[in-house]
Amino acid sequence: GVSTEVKRVKNSIGYVEFTHVVQAKLAYGLVQNRAGKFIAPSAASFQAAALSFDWAAAKDFFVIINDSPAEGAYPIAATTFAVMYKEPKVPANSQAAFAFWRFALDDGEKFASELGYVPLPPVLVQQVKDYWAKTFKGGA
Repeated sequence: GVSTEVKRVKNSIGYVEFTHVVQAKLAYGLVQNRAGKFIAPSAASFQAAALSFDWAAAKDFFVIINDSPAEGAYPIAATTFAVMYKEPKVPANSQAAFAFWRFALDDGEKFASELGYVPLPPVLVQQVKDYWAKTFKGGA
């Protein structure tokens, strides 16, 4: 993939997911954010980006977190979204999906960190769970 070629080809530049940078031990540069600061990709700078937006006010909890105005935020950050039925046709399937996402947000965060992914800050985890409880049948 891209990270293999960037590592192999002298003086090459590429853009890959941060997890690949960590796992492939690639060199990386700082990126200037909206506040004018040059920021390294890190758990703290990704979480700063996530925390700089008003998730609770967003329609269906949908927020794009790149180009954050926060001073310590890495400007190229992304979130993962799941699309779920508010009233599922097969409640057992929905319950299984929510069980997985609860695991991912609670116990699974240590595995995510070990793999180079950044868990949501605890305040956002609680907002997600509150959103599920009020929005989805069986989402609590």
